[in-house]
Amino acid sequence: MTTAQAILAREKKNILAYPFARLPWEAGMTLEKLKKFLQPYKKFSELAIVGLGGSSLGTKALFHALGIENCSFLDNVDPAYVEATLKKLKPQTLFICISKSGKTIEVHALFEILYKKYKNPAQFLVITDNKNSELGRRASSLKIGVCTTPV
Repeated sequence: MTTAQAILAREKKNILAYPFARLPWEAGMTLEKLKKFLQPYKKFSELAIVGLGGSSLGTKALFHALGIENCSFLDNVDPAYVEATLKKLKPQTLFICISKSGKTIEVHALFEILYKKYKNPAQFLVITDNKNSELGRRASSLKIGVCTTPV
């Protein structure tokens, strides 16, 4: 047994004490389920992340660090910023709208602006903790995919 394996074996019980470490098993996530859920979105080569604060900052930092350039961020509601960002987007951009609570008014407003402009449910994905939030219900009513994050 390597040193790393020994540490992992010793710490496994401690690691699993943290709820996030158990999420894949408790949420019933499997690679097959994830692949099936993501299949309709594989055709998009450009992304636009719609979210404020923690809903976009982590993704922005990670993409910047990895040098991923085919992603835009709509992370504020300044009309000039939104207009300039929309001008840069390709017609077949996937919009991933993220609001943990599903109640963030700015994200909801941006979602409505984008949906009015693009009118294609297949171009949108909503990520929220609560499918029954305002954003989750609106997305579902438009037949837009809603991915809930386990709490």
